[in-house]
Amino acid sequence: NAADKEILLDMSKKEQGNPSSNYKKFHRKLKTDYKVAVNKDVITLDKLLTANLAVFAGPREMFTEDEFTAIKDYLRQGNSVFIS
Repeated sequence: NAADKEILLDMSKKEQGNPSSNYKKFHRKLKTDYKVAVNKDVITLDKLLTANLAVFAGPREMFTEDEFTAIKDYLRQGNSVFIS
């Protein structure tokens, strides 16, 4: 069931794809079928695990070593990441 799925849109890296501006239609469309959250904090495994898919839409800042490790662990647990 799609309603049981959550998508996390990350904004902690000053992503170019902002759900409040140029990704507004995309964000609205996702919300019709999925639970959608926006992250503006440091990326942690616990934060990522709140969703089945994490989206990083054009990050403009580097990931820290801890954030990169959290993303790898998230993927190892069978979740998905989309980085554009």
